[in-house]
Amino acid sequence: MKRSLVLLMALLIALLSGCSFGGNQTPTDGSNNAQNGATVAADNENQSDFNEEEIVKNIKVTPYRYTSYSYNYLVLVLKNNSKVDCKLEVSVDLYDDKGDIVGTEDSTIQAFAAGTETLVKFSTKDKFKKFEYQLTADKISSYYTAVCKDLKCKVNKATDKIIVSVTNKGQKTAKYTKANAIFFKGKKVVYCNLAYVGDSKNLIKPGKTEKAQITCYEKFDSYKVYLDSYADNNAS
Repeated sequence: MKRSLVLLMALLIALLSGCSFGGNQTPTDGSNNAQNGATVAADNENQSDFNEEEIVKNIKVTPYRYTSYSYNYLVLVLKNNSKVDCKLEVSVDLYDDKGDIVGTEDSTIQAFAAGTETLVKFSTKDKFKKFEYQLTADKISSYYTAVCKDLKCKVNKATDKIIVSVTNKGQKTAKYTKANAIFFKGKKVVYCNLAYVGDSKNLIKPGKTEKAQITCYEKFDSYKVYLDSYADNNAS
């Protein structure tokens, strides 16, 4: 009887040891910049270790400024160098040369995938000399999943526009995919525009490629393209 009890306990210990799982995978570095086409390997749906301060610290911000048709623009290119997908809110204050605030705006990225890049754009008719921004990271809503890491982007240049082809390499349908383009003349930004890429329902289904064109109203010789998209968890 004692021997049977010992064997039973040993069996239970072995079974319990076999139920242990490791933590989240660490994704490889990647980017949605259409010029390099890098992707991220891991899906960070489990956000139990969410740390806002650590995430914000690892968001790289690259600013661009330009003027077009009497409006003054600020473009912030954002790269999520953290290991966690997040919702990101960006708030910007614009100041003139006297230090007076002449504009305040905010923008939200619903599902910012780890390792990817996107951009936000702000504008004002007033000239601004400096700007301040604030980043606020939060867990992605249960309604959304980050999918930009699974989108591959190819770009063809035409005379006054670019043609963007986006292929969904993932398993989830991408919704309301925005292709944001920055156009350059030399090293100077001359324009920024966007287009939604998707079918008649604004979707890019798994394995499908959808196209859109982005027009530039200034002469340009180079460009960069950044994507913003998500999957709707409530979609049938």
